[in-house]
Parts: sequence; C-alpha cells; structure tokens
Amino acid sequence: MRFLQILGGGTGLALQLCAGAAAVIWPKQEWIAWIFLILGIAIFLGSLAWWFFANYRFAWPVKKRPLEATVAAPDRSQKNHSELDENFATGFKRAIFQENKGDRRAVVLRLTELRDDGVMLRNSPGFYTLPAEMDNWYAKIDEWANDVIDALKNLDVADSKWFATLDTLPPARVSIPHTRTGDSRFKLAFLMHDFRLVRLNDLLNKYGVGAPHS
Repeated sequence: MRFLQILGGGTGLALQLCAGAAAVIWPKQEWIAWIFLILGIAIFLGSLAWWFFANYRFAWPVKKRPLEATVAAPDRSQKNHSELDENFATGFKRAIFQENKGDRRAVVLRLTELRDDGVMLRNSPGFYTLPAEMDNWYAKIDEWANDVIDALKNLDVADSKWFATLDTLPPARVSIPHTRTGDSRFKLAFLMHDFRLVRLNDLLNKYGVGAPHS
C-alpha cells in the first residue's frame, strides 16, 4: 500500500512537470498543458489524501481505559445464590420430615439424606477463605447434628443419645483440609463431624441401609 501511495504521488508530480514541458513544446496548444497539469494535481492530491487517512484516521491510537476500570471485582452473587438454594432445600426437607416423622420409612429416608448432607459439609471447608464462612460452617454442622438427633428420636431414643455423645475421637478417615483462615477450632470440629458420619453410617446399617461399616 505504501508503494502505491509513493507511486501515485510521483506520477502526479511527473504529470505536472509534463504540463510545463507541454507548454514549452506546444505554446499554441495550451489545453494540452492544462490537461497534464490538472491530471497531475488531482493524482498528487489523491495520493496525499490517501496517505493521510491511512496513517492518521484508520490507525488512530485507541485510548485504553485504566486497568482499574477493566478489572471486575470478585462476583459473589453466584455463590450467594447457591447458598440460598441450599438453605431452601434443607428447610424444605426438614418441613416434609416433620409431617411424616411417624413413618419409619420416612425417618430412615431422612437419615439417609442427612448422611448425604453431612458428607458434603465435611468436604466443603477447604474452599473457604473468610472467617465468616468458617463460622457459617460451624453453625451448619451443629444444625446437621441436631437434625440427625431429632430424626433418631423417632426410631430409638437410646441411639439418639449414643450419636450425640462421642467420647474419644479416632483419626479422620480423610485428609483434614488446610483452611486459609487459620482457625484453631477447625481440626476438632472436623474430627467430631467425621466421627458422627461414622456413627450415622453404623446406625443406617443397623436399620437395614447399606453395607456394615468395617
């Protein structure tokens, strides 16, 4: 493209020179000189305009926004929405159970669902980064344990008491996550929750659900 621009400009200048030569060679034929002159000026100005627009208009520098304006703040809306859905599902299952707690099959189903919820709770702390998130997790595992105890009372009060009192704690069956909050309470709470899952598994086996715990 640059070669064509230079060629056009050179051609325009050459035609203007030819116009001067034509005026000297054919002094009585001025129209020939005028043709060369007008054509040369038109080609030269066209080449000049082409060069200007190609270099300044279409290649005009784009003003960029500051980096601070382009970096979006962390969006927690999706996480908050997921937590609302989880809380709604927990409350809904609790309400359904309250209407059917007299049915042994409904109680066993409730305990099985609570086992699923308990496993998800155990596996979630490794993703938390804020103290408020850890406090929420502590509240959820306490709420979960109370729901299990409430359900067990409808089958066997002795089993509910056995589940509630843990005594000594064995090592966790899975690796304890390294939380980013450095909360000193976490290890004990994690061990207690994991052992409660063990006891819930044993009770479900007793009630005819799943294979015996080894």
